[in-house]
Amino acid sequence: MLNKIIGRTKRLKKLVVLEKKENDIKLISELYIPEYFTVQLVLASDYVNDFKYFIVDNEFFLEVLASKNKQKTTFFMVALAEEYKAILAKENRQQSLKK
Repeated sequence: MLNKIIGRTKRLKKLVVLEKKENDIKLISELYIPEYFTVQLVLASDYVNDFKYFIVDNEFFLEVLASKNKQKTTFFMVALAEEYKAILAKENRQQSLKK
C-alpha cells in the first residue's frame, strides 16, 4: 500500500514539473510571435518548439523569465539560441559522418 502511495507521489511530482514547463512555454509563446524565432533568432520553423523546450530546461533562463523583464529575457534567449544552433550543427555533422 505504501509503495502505491510513494509511486503516486513521484508521478504527481513529475506532472507538476511538466505542467510548470508547459506554462513557461505558453508564456514564451505569448511574449514572442512565431516570426521572432525564425527571423530574429534564425531558427528553422521545424525547430521552434524544440528550442522552447530547450530554454525552459535552463534554470537561469527561467529565473530571468520569472522576472518579467522582456529585455533581459530576449538577451538571454539570443545567447541560448546560439548555443542551441551549435548543438544542432554538431548533431548534423555527426549524422553526416555516419552516412
